[in-house]
Amino acid sequence: MESKVVDKSIEFDATHSWNGFCYQGKVAIIAVIDYMINSIGNIELINQYSLEFEYLEDFSILKNEDYVQIHQVKSYGVDSLSNYRDAIWLLLGKSVYDNYKSITRAYLHTAERIESNGKTLLDIATLREALIASKAPSSSKSKTQMSPFELYKYVEDNNLLDDAFKKLSIYEYSNGDLYCTLLNIEELTKKKIEEYFEFTGKKQDLEQKGLLNDYKESVYVNLLGFIDKHINYRHFHRQKGTEDYEKEINLIEIHNILTKDYEKLPKSLYIY
Repeated sequence: MESKVVDKSIEFDATHSWNGFCYQGKVAIIAVIDYMINSIGNIELINQYSLEFEYLEDFSILKNEDYVQIHQVKSYGVDSLSNYRDAIWLLLGKSVYDNYKSITRAYLHTAERIESNGKTLLDIATLREALIASKAPSSSKSKTQMSPFELYKYVEDNNLLDDAFKKLSIYEYSNGDLYCTLLNIEELTKKKIEEYFEFTGKKQDLEQKGLLNDYKESVYVNLLGFIDKHINYRHFHRQKGTEDYEKEINLIEIHNILTKDYEKLPKSLYIY
């Protein structure tokens, strides 16, 4: 008896999903270092702030227990606004939701340009115009999670659209682009690490010793490894149903990785 072959694939390539989370972690490193330099500005205050992954948003920054920034990350190719619509309404709705009025900024990060009717959306004004002209976001039947449509209705019904758009930004990277490609993310992450060296007064000394590139590489792999361990820790406790465990990373831990003296350690400890 001959086997009947179904005309469907049994393979599935999920690298886009895997790399999407890797990309998200690098974007978080950039945004957090940026926040430490330009918003906190004082090393003595850093321990009041923390980084949270995969809870209120893809990642968020908190001051003590209050959310101050939320970040949504999309690693699509050049794509139309319709594929970002739900994510944008989630950001808009959460940024003005009654329980989260402490949020000051809601950022959308993209790996490529956002387009609408063949034109690239370059600022929030054109994004808003195109979003309002498009159809409403999607709904869901979830009994526990608010859908993009429910948050859209919350904004509309409470006349909060202007307030929400004042908080929304497309994140601008250090090269001036409003997106960061998959191939550029490592370079821009290391560039932001270098900016922190300059912020702490360490860059010139590293340049004189010829250690700047080695230090950027060391910090880069350490931060990625640190985030990986944190996510694994979160996953473990979620599987166990643990109620009380640390869901955030205090930014002083990020600062400590950025300022460690790596030349005093064996290379096997900090280079993969």
